[in-house]
Amino acid sequence: MKKHCFRRSIIIPALCLAVLSLSIGTIRADDEDWVYEISQSLKKDLGAGWKGSLKGELKFDDDISNFAERYIEAGVSRKLVSWFELGLKYRYLQAKKGDDWKYENRPKVSGTFLHKVAGVKLSNRNQFEYRSREDASSMWRFKTRIKAVYPTTLLGWKCEPFVADEVRFDNDADRFNKNRIQVGISGDLVENFSLEVYYKRDSSRKNGKWTDSNILGTGLALKF
Repeated sequence: MKKHCFRRSIIIPALCLAVLSLSIGTIRADDEDWVYEISQSLKKDLGAGWKGSLKGELKFDDDISNFAERYIEAGVSRKLVSWFELGLKYRYLQAKKGDDWKYENRPKVSGTFLHKVAGVKLSNRNQFEYRSREDASSMWRFKTRIKAVYPTTLLGWKCEPFVADEVRFDNDADRFNKNRIQVGISGDLVENFSLEVYYKRDSSRKNGKWTDSNILGTGLALKF
């Protein structure tokens, strides 16, 4: 009991501090864009340790007034050992530019290192993407994300508050060109049907200048 209380006394305030820090940054930037993402996912156990997923997402930018992007993504993953997971995915994306929709194909491969300490689930996902774009030259992208998840119970609801930070490197950039901080919570609404709600602070560098945006998101996932 004492160990459990100690973990809560450290982890929950840390999550609250992350939310507070993000909120302060938002308040100080009134001219930044607000974006909303909504996704739906299907997840299935394929047997032999493999898991499959199918996900669709819509994105609205310009202070959530413009339908800007849509994609569908399919993938499989498997834990090769208890501390490492391999993932393979393919995403077909369409982004609106002016009055036209431009497509992009993104095959991906990722390796995720897993660890658990003091009840906190830690992960470090490292992902390579190949971007085949309709209106631009193809390119490679590397992303690394660190995520901390704390399974707990709030008001009788078994849920998982989380914080994460992701850094992105594009092969045509001389240094990292995106940082994305995320805080959120997920949990089952009913058996095998879950909800995720999150906020992201997205910082992108282009032509030597950094711009920020605030992303709100909700996701629904069905496991079968």
